[in-house]
Amino acid sequence: MKKILIVEDNKDLREIYKTLFLAGGYEVKTSSNGSDALADVLDLLPDVILLDIMMPYLNGPDFLRKLKELTSIKTKVVCLTNSSDENLLEQVKTEGVLMILQKSEYVGGELVRKIDSVLSE
Repeated sequence: MKKILIVEDNKDLREIYKTLFLAGGYEVKTSSNGSDALADVLDLLPDVILLDIMMPYLNGPDFLRKLKELTSIKTKVVCLTNSSDENLLEQVKTEGVLMILQKSEYVGGELVRKIDSVLSE
């Protein structure tokens, strides 16, 4: 079974994503912030992390840096955002994310299919 860690501070979005990925056959763990997500990565050992860029405690770039510093885990990371902050987007790119998706462009099953395609690459 494919495993996904969803890191999203918006509770409603977190629950929507969880429901979508459970229906898509994934084992799902969710975190509301980057700090908690670091422990969750070690607990789940996900195949992919779906990471919100703008979060409290540790934002996307800070989470990615800490993940590299604290673990040797190599997992695919896809960022979701509504941000148009080019500096922030560039920071996550330099930390090695596979892709950055705009939240508004991926609704329902489209997001699950996109992540499925990332995992099959």
